[in-house]
Amino acid sequence: MGSKPKKQPNVMRRPATAVTGDHGVDICRDVLSKQFGWIFRELDQRDDYGIDAWVELVGSNIVDDHVTGRMIAIQIKGGDSWFEGKETVNGWRFNANLAHLDYWLGYSMPVLVVIVSPDGTAYWQHVNNNTVEEFEHGFRLDIPRTNTLGSASKDAITALAWTSGGLIESLPASYALLPPDTVRPLRRAESVDRLATARLADRLAQGRGHRSSQSPDCSRLTRRG
Repeated sequence: MGSKPKKQPNVMRRPATAVTGDHGVDICRDVLSKQFGWIFRELDQRDDYGIDAWVELVGSNIVDDHVTGRMIAIQIKGGDSWFEGKETVNGWRFNANLAHLDYWLGYSMPVLVVIVSPDGTAYWQHVNNNTVEEFEHGFRLDIPRTNTLGSASKDAITALAWTSGGLIESLPASYALLPPDTVRPLRRAESVDRLATARLADRLAQGRGHRSSQSPDCSRLTRRG
């Protein structure tokens, strides 16, 4: 006869996801705080709505210890589950729901998604109009294996903190690049869905939408169901 399965003790247990999550946060803290010398502020997990930490840049062309007030927000995911079965030609795909996408695109500072492998290597991608691919009930973000979180990426992340903000905050800059006949219907559409308007204005300003001589079609700027 086979041996009986060992009875598990009736005790409180810490889930494995908590361990991998802590590992990911620790890796990011080590790079951003210890290596870069930036200020890493982990957010209270009781108020976790898709952002795990705020990071403030320290150092500028004025003085090395200049606390700049320039910020980035980070969502950190650690463990095998973020890599297994998600590999692409150039890296890994990260999937989430549209509520997260709206939240991150509307955030008032640049948002990075960071995935951390069990060996401690972290990879990142900036969430913006150009890096996401939307589907009916979610979106995909491709995270390149070349985007390792380390000394080689410090300049790129610094540039994001200085030049990027939330899409809503960028609306005036987008409008400034567009002709008046394009801006007028966009301004009217703001009352329907300001974030969707900001996304369309951003695409138009980059030359990705309608030609600048045409008025944009704002009739579809309604909230997604």
